[in-house]
Amino acid sequence: MGLKIKLIAFVLGLVFFGVVLRSVRQNSFRPLYAVLWLSLSGFLLSIAIFEPFYKWFATSVIGINDARHVIYIAVISFLLVYNLYLTATVSRMSNQIRHLISAVAILESKLQRLGPLPQAANSEVPPSNRSSVSGQESDVPSSSPDSGGPLCAGRDHSGIKGPGFAHAPDNC
Repeated sequence: MGLKIKLIAFVLGLVFFGVVLRSVRQNSFRPLYAVLWLSLSGFLLSIAIFEPFYKWFATSVIGINDARHVIYIAVISFLLVYNLYLTATVSRMSNQIRHLISAVAILESKLQRLGPLPQAANSEVPPSNRSSVSGQESDVPSSSPDSGGPLCAGRDHSGIKGPGFAHAPDNC
């Protein structure tokens, strides 16, 4: 590998490492992703530094005459594994979204069965429990289970399945 290509790979590795390190410091990456991208930037840096090792590995261990092919294989393998991981993550999140949509539909149907709240109930809600949308205060009381709002009004929550919906709170 020529000196020019080694320098380009090393500079790109340093720039990539700096960008990833800055993102880690700003907490814009989860730790797992930070390790992944720091490893990739370390690999980019190692291409320029450890070229003789890669040549030896390619010719002696794998039996490939050109070390560039080993780098291509490593990068393509990394991309395939990362793509598989992202596909699994998207599938898991899709299932969670479907589950949350079902849970919200169940909660909305239960709220509709309760009917509109009496006017007197709206005035009894302290301002701290009112929700604010676009800077305006709402007359609808909070419906979180902790607040004793409409979800708790003597209703059975056992039909709602999923995280956070397994049991009704004690204050209902």
